[in-house]
Amino acid sequence: MKKLYTLILSILIFILFAVPAVYGETVNLKIGAVRAGGQQYFVELLKQAVTAQGHDLNMEVFNKLPQKRILYMLKHGALSTAWFLRKKEKDDKFAFVNVGITNGLIGHRILFIGKGRQQEYDTVKTLEDFRNLGKVGAFGRSWYDVDVWKHNNLTYIERDGAWRNKIYRQIGAGNRGVDYFSRGFFEIAGEYKEHGKHVDIEQRLVLIYDRDFVYYLSKPAEKYKALLEKALINARETGLMDKLMKQNLSESFDTIDLSKRIKIHLKNPPAK
Repeated sequence: MKKLYTLILSILIFILFAVPAVYGETVNLKIGAVRAGGQQYFVELLKQAVTAQGHDLNMEVFNKLPQKRILYMLKHGALSTAWFLRKKEKDDKFAFVNVGITNGLIGHRILFIGKGRQQEYDTVKTLEDFRNLGKVGAFGRSWYDVDVWKHNNLTYIERDGAWRNKIYRQIGAGNRGVDYFSRGFFEIAGEYKEHGKHVDIEQRLVLIYDRDFVYYLSKPAEKYKALLEKALINARETGLMDKLMKQNLSESFDTIDLSKRIKIHLKNPPAK
């Protein structure tokens, strides 16, 4: 009986000291955010998903960083995490939290086009129709969109350096060799508020490829991978993810009605 009592006491002591260390673990994250629409959602999702699991969270957010700078900081451990479209090139360099965080909406691409040029897109009903327009899309260097557009025989150009703020004016000018800029569903509304004097939102089409954002992790933050995956799966299953999208991306849901757009499905390129 004494041995049984000792065993039970040992188990209780283990639970007392071990469980809080797991359940109440403090998570320290330095988060890198690019200058694009919808960034608050990704920060808030991390915050609420982690705290809903009973963890304390210390967050520091670095806003409006260039993508190259974020990748450099991730590589060298100056950031803990940032969200990017899943791509093998990044998978090979960084650990990632294997849970899609936009329910695929980042792969629903809406076009910024030159002002007053909607009629040029009004006849498009299929991928072949869109291809035959001969319009040129603009993307950043090594974006996943580049691989998708190439695989689907669509015309595009890649831009490097500080090109993002210029591209809207170039599309608006109509004589700079670029006709449109493809953006994810939740990026459109915020960027239109900032750049609407140069571009219009194309009204009829949504180009769709099957891919999502994930959180990539720096080497020091890899210890949080399992914790974050559990937290995000729970956020998706409990409806927290949907709730936060509707709260933080309400402008996009109000601006874009995907159900009324012609869906043009793009083939994903084979993994390299």
